Amino acid sequence: MWATTVTENAFTPNTEKTINIFPVNIGWNDFGFNFHAQARFLVNGVAREVNIRLVPFPNDQPENTISSWVKKLISIHNKETPKFAPNIKFPEFICVLSSVYEYKHLAEELTAADYDEILLSIRELNALLINEKISNEAYRSIVDTPQFANGVLRKNGAYKAFKYGYFKGNRVQPPTDARIPFGFTTKPREASTYTVNFTYRDSDLIPDRVHCLIGVNGVGKTRYLKNLILAIQKKINSVSESRIPSQLFDQNGDLALADEHEYGDNWSNLPSFSRVCVYSTDPHNVLPRRTNLRGSFDYLYFDMGLEEKASLSYQLADLIRSEDRLGSEERFVLFKKIMQKTVPDAQLLIPVHNKLQDNAKIVDELGNAWIPLAAVRGNELRVLDILNNISESRDLAFRTEKISALPLSSGQKMFFRFATHFLSVADQGTLVLIDEPETHLHPNLITEFMNLLYEVLLATSSIAVVATHSAYVVRETPSHCVHVFRRKQDSTIAVDQFYIKTLGASIAELSETIFGDSLVESFNDKIVSQIIERKISIEEIIKQYSDILSMDMLIKIKNNLKKKES
Repeated sequence: MWATTVTENAFTPNTEKTINIFPVNIGWNDFGFNFHAQARFLVNGVAREVNIRLVPFPNDQPENTISSWVKKLISIHNKETPKFAPNIKFPEFICVLSSVYEYKHLAEELTAADYDEILLSIRELNALLINEKISNEAYRSIVDTPQFANGVLRKNGAYKAFKYGYFKGNRVQPPTDARIPFGFTTKPREASTYTVNFTYRDSDLIPDRVHCLIGVNGVGKTRYLKNLILAIQKKINSVSESRIPSQLFDQNGDLALADEHEYGDNWSNLPSFSRVCVYSTDPHNVLPRRTNLRGSFDYLYFDMGLEEKASLSYQLADLIRSEDRLGSEERFVLFKKIMQKTVPDAQLLIPVHNKLQDNAKIVDELGNAWIPLAAVRGNELRVLDILNNISESRDLAFRTEKISALPLSSGQKMFFRFATHFLSVADQGTLVLIDEPETHLHPNLITEFMNLLYEVLLATSSIAVVATHSAYVVRETPSHCVHVFRRKQDSTIAVDQFYIKTLGASIAELSETIFGDSLVESFNDKIVSQIIERKISIEEIIKQYSDILSMDMLIKIKNNLKKKES
């Protein structure tokens, strides 16, 4: 551990392994609180500093300002007042760094060991919890204090630093723009080698940030994504220098490993996609579920399926707090516009603790408390109080005028889960992998899904790879971004490019091109065969069946009759 001193004025230590902490911006006022401070230390003889938010806990009680605490320490040092009683519940003080950048910059300056030691020495709150220096109960009690909730987390920078900074310090920086051409080859099954080349074309009108992998079930689309993820992990570990290597874990908590020779050595040619977000609707897929917290690979998996119970309440809080824009729109404004399109007649309810005192609070017949999203506005302290009282044990809900809590349809819920999570975590230079997004989505929602995806990818200079069965997804993608996984007659799998123009093409044409060589006869094909076997004229067929059969089917019958006659 590094030695730590606290002074009233700025002071730079003259020895290594020593940290000096002192108040800054002493005139600042966050609802009567001020925890602005700076920590200074030497690294290889060069002075370094980091901006922090420090909350003192003299006598196990939170102080309202760091300056008043320092004055008390000086008074104790001068023997003018008695010493504080030893703390039983809380550390002498805790802190968080003022921004995510501060964590990343500190990690770049130090070895992994020194980085951890400094954070523990200045009592960084998440470092204390992860290293079991404080209990979960003490951690929760600290976070719930008005001093921390309103004084430290008032600004979005400190809020994001508290939520993500400690865990992102060792992460490799993602590319400025993820739209980088690359190819990846893998061999997930003994007889088949899959190669997909992700190319891009410059156009001021047509975005090509989404690539689609399409094919029937069982051709290996999801396994291709899994192997791509593992190859990227290997690439990031190879370029992370002294940072902590990443590990990936499957749904059982075991290490996610590729089978031998699944991706060979071509991982080394991959771009450094150090930030990967994965979305799936299948709770039983083979994709990795998480990475080690402190690793160099920024990997995030989210289950947007209906069986997933994880609450989205905190993601919504991130959106409300966010000051970042996606293009010309604030994230929260964009979120509200999307919700108005997909759930126009319902009001979003946020689950809150019953202890919250607010005139807008609604209590349902089960005694659960809710705050309508529309009521989260106005007085800043009131908004913070609502956000700090969000209940993580319940998910977001909707209501109409007659019903206090209304569950969403399966398609609405899935789209809502994706939109809420994606808008809250979208960041620069991300590779987004999506497995079967069309599950439960009707065609209009698929279109909304793709519109949202394109808008966010463009705003964050990110790209996406979507594994799908849906021609509706392919219709929103240019031909050079569509890769068809097709089973050949010898049961091996080939990956082909489309020979027709896919963007805006008819669903019938796309379906015929992708799935038309299937050995399974469709129901409408059986009807066509049965009608032809009746040996009646096309005029009679039209007379009997034109009110039931589509024009396409009638044309197919006519063509088959001509072939039979010839």
